[in-house]
Amino acid sequence: MIPGNFPRILKIESSSAFSLNDKDIVTISVIKQLTGNKWAVGIDGKVISAFSEKDLIPGQKLKAYVIRQENRILLKCDIPREDNFSDYLIKLGLPNDTLSHTIILALIRSNLSLHPELIVKMRQIIAKLKKKPETLARLLAFIHEKHIDITSGKIESLLELLSYGEDTGNYRQKNNKKRLFKNTKEIVEELKEIVNKTSENSPLQIFNHLKGKNPDWIIIPFNFDTEKKKLSGTIRIFYDFIIQKVKKMTISINQDNNIQLFFYIVEEEHHKLLKIFCNNEEKSIKLTKKIENLRKNLQNTDIIIDDIIYKEENFDGFTPLEDLNMYRKINMYT
Repeated sequence: MIPGNFPRILKIESSSAFSLNDKDIVTISVIKQLTGNKWAVGIDGKVISAFSEKDLIPGQKLKAYVIRQENRILLKCDIPREDNFSDYLIKLGLPNDTLSHTIILALIRSNLSLHPELIVKMRQIIAKLKKKPETLARLLAFIHEKHIDITSGKIESLLELLSYGEDTGNYRQKNNKKRLFKNTKEIVEELKEIVNKTSENSPLQIFNHLKGKNPDWIIIPFNFDTEKKKLSGTIRIFYDFIIQKVKKMTISINQDNNIQLFFYIVEEEHHKLLKIFCNNEEKSIKLTKKIENLRKNLQNTDIIIDDIIYKEENFDGFTPLEDLNMYRKINMYT
């Protein structure tokens, strides 16, 4: 069974009455809640106290990777494998197909509970729209996390804005007047206007201002036409309101309605890492040749550029699959 809440990290004191070695893989049995975020759990037949940032479920079993850090031990929990998704879907009588798996993965990526009713609603909405299911599922998860009703009549227009530039649908062409920009300075000035522009009735403004339980994505759509190219897309900022810090950012760009690019920047321990994703092999080759120029332009920053241009199919526009740290050979649930 897939638990309703999925903890990424459990913390225990290293002075506990048993030894765990760094990089061990252990099974955790959740016994009961003690107080607040403190839980009684069983590991190797012994009961110990553990601290979790997410509420656990008594009886829940998890696989975890042991990380020892000075006077404490971190248990980094596994993420469900997709073969476990099938068991869950079949048991509940839900369609066991690629779309359902995509929705479950999107909910897990957003640390949300897996309710059958929510999965059914998301399937219905995604089936109506001609957009990439991976992106739509993730956006619907963000919307649900902010307690916005995903069955509302305004959801479709909000989804159009949040996924702006990722399709060739009629909405973009009907509702946006194009300007022709001749130079980079004009583009920068127009971008400032877009970022600062507000509307009390805008569903996008409501989305960006509402806070969920986790750090939030702020999404800003843009559309620019230069003399040579047509560009549209979104700027996606992952912002932690508690520490008031941007943790990562994605610039999604659609070029001439057929080439999709993602520039993904994530905060590492001592630097920022830039990864580029592309859906076009010819464009990827051209970008690879220009990486050195980009590196020179960023030499006075703390940004390190990954030399590989990744396939866009491995990226949902928010979190690369490799960042989920899946232990693919582990059966997480019993």
